[in-house]
Amino acid sequence: MEKKEMDRYRCLKETCGRLGKLFGEIAEALQGVASMEQATAPLAKVTEEDMLRNCISMLMQERDARGRYLVSSKCQWQAIYRILADHGLGVADGDYAGFERLAWRIQPAGCRVPFSLSALKQITKTGFTRPFSRWTFDPAYSKTRRPYDEMVAIATRFSEILEYHLEAGEPQACLTTPVPASPWG
Repeated sequence: MEKKEMDRYRCLKETCGRLGKLFGEIAEALQGVASMEQATAPLAKVTEEDMLRNCISMLMQERDARGRYLVSSKCQWQAIYRILADHGLGVADGDYAGFERLAWRIQPAGCRVPFSLSALKQITKTGFTRPFSRWTFDPAYSKTRRPYDEMVAIATRFSEILEYHLEAGEPQACLTTPVPASPWG
């Protein structure tokens, strides 16, 4: 190779190297722009039902101090009904048919303890028909205090989860904001 050809080859090699580096920088910048667009893109509108579904999902994962799930039986959906009725969220006090329709819509997919209408209907045989603030243990409804205490723990924790997300002011926060730890676990 002659000197001219060597110089031309070296020049082309350097130019290709600079172009490759420049293309790499452009590609990186474009990836950064794309991720910024994704991060700033408006999130899909979250409905009240989405928020309730997520709050129930969180409740279903709560455990007590012994590591047992707080919600362990279908009749404990009565506590969810009671808190929603007390807050006026999707169901009126005493509207069990309305809660049934709502429960089928807000029940999380693959719910560990699925909603049951027959279990909800048992509420009329308990003291849980009253607003949560007026619940008291009554031996006429239960021979032992444990079921009452479990229902109170569920209603208390669900109310905390719900209020925490309602205070955030945006239903979207329910999907991204962690709830403070439960005092039971």
